[in-house]
Amino acid sequence: MIRTTITFFLVLIMNYGYSQAGITGFSSDKAAVQHTLEGKFDDNLSKENIGATIKKLAAKPHAVGSPAGKENALYIESLMKKWGWDAEIETFEVLFP
Repeated sequence: MIRTTITFFLVLIMNYGYSQAGITGFSSDKAAVQHTLEGKFDDNLSKENIGATIKKLAAKPHAVGSPAGKENALYIESLMKKWGWDAEIETFEVLFP
């Protein structure tokens, strides 16, 4: 009985978000903007795209602070900007043996 009740509430909670027209936490106009951004991101998802990106990022060793690490960071930043995200690279000074 308790398992059935818990399952019912889990299904109810999971379906609540899908039954709403907007997105929880977003006003209706901001939800439309968010859906557009997510759509742009989703349009670039494919196994070919993912495979090519992984090959590009893993083509050279890229330890912390290396030139190849910076190239990867700049590439990822350019992808995020292409998808409409407000992206920038931050620099942190860390101790790395």
